[in-house]
Amino acid sequence: MKNLYLFITAVLLIVFIYFFEETKIREEYKEEQKREELFSQKEMGTLKSLQGSNFNLTTDGDKFISNEGIEISRGQIAFFLEQLQNIKIQRILTPEEVKYLDESTLKEKIHFIFSNGELEIQIGQKLQFNSSFYLKVSNIKQGSFKWAVAKYENGYTESLQANSGNEAYRTSGPYDQVRSIFSLNDDFFFNLNPFVGTFEGEVTIDSFRNPKFAVNFVNMTTIPQAFEGVTYNKEAFKNLVDTFKNFKAKRVVIKNFDLEDKIGEIKLGDVTLSLFRKYGSQNGYFLLKGNQLYFLTSELFRSVFVPLQFFWNRKLNIDADSEYLISNQEGEQIFKGRMSVASKWTDILKKEAHVIRKKIANDFLFTYKITAGKQSFLVRENSEGIEILDEKSHLIFHFLDKIK
Repeated sequence: MKNLYLFITAVLLIVFIYFFEETKIREEYKEEQKREELFSQKEMGTLKSLQGSNFNLTTDGDKFISNEGIEISRGQIAFFLEQLQNIKIQRILTPEEVKYLDESTLKEKIHFIFSNGELEIQIGQKLQFNSSFYLKVSNIKQGSFKWAVAKYENGYTESLQANSGNEAYRTSGPYDQVRSIFSLNDDFFFNLNPFVGTFEGEVTIDSFRNPKFAVNFVNMTTIPQAFEGVTYNKEAFKNLVDTFKNFKAKRVVIKNFDLEDKIGEIKLGDVTLSLFRKYGSQNGYFLLKGNQLYFLTSELFRSVFVPLQFFWNRKLNIDADSEYLISNQEGEQIFKGRMSVASKWTDILKKEAHVIRKKIANDFLFTYKITAGKQSFLVRENSEGIEILDEKSHLIFHFLDKIK
């Protein structure tokens, strides 16, 4: 019994020591992180203004805007602040050391206004004997400042120093990176996605290529609705939502010249965006939102201004492993195939049609007839490809392929 008591006591003592040491290590780590912090965003509160040598960002309601009035991306601001947090304070200089520093050596600076204070950070010279550099941090509200020796650390700088061999201790790579961050232009922060904050689950698309239609992403339906017998392609709805979320124009400017040749319009909630082909003397794709003009690539244009039937399943209703027969106008069998076996006919029958339309005329002059189980289709060729009539649904599927 005595041995059991001693064993339990020893175990409890080990657990207590382990817990105490763990807590101590965690606290020391937190203290070290706090000492290294350039500033505490949590303590400073909400960011209200951000100014550098080449940018000046201020809040306008719940948005950030540039001097020109261009909307700023909160994601880019967050990324910028993340990079600043990679600057680690190594030590604070004493008043005696500061006496020997020259204010004129200070280079780029960044000015912050927060809800709880105002800061200015200035980059000084790089130290000759290693990759660290001088830094001056001024607390405007308190009227105080401190000089420090700091370093910049991220994956790139660690790799750079690792590959610098014996020169790693004094490479200028990290210092150059910090200066490039402080020297950013305002276009780095521009919001290149005009759809941010406008998406409400429904969009209306109108373009010169296609009639106006609406897409409901909640119900996954379109107006006009899909033809009877045609189902919706859920993946297509998801793809367009992803396009809106990840959209990134080439650039954005404040509209200064006349726009001509309007070719499309998108409406999301109360926001309307208009598409033009000409801006001043430039030709291309230009999307206007308010007074902000987004320059699009042809790929971006096509990814947004999709046709109505992009959201419909446009395949023929033939089972994946079904056998089918091809006959000519005289009813003679000319080919026998299976949907699971590759052939020129199988390749066409498994494809998505370019477009579907309802049969209007009574006559459909066909060249071939396809029979697959209880399904039958009539096929005719023209200069634009192949048309296949589903005799049950009376829908014509137009393919851009050629049989021969």
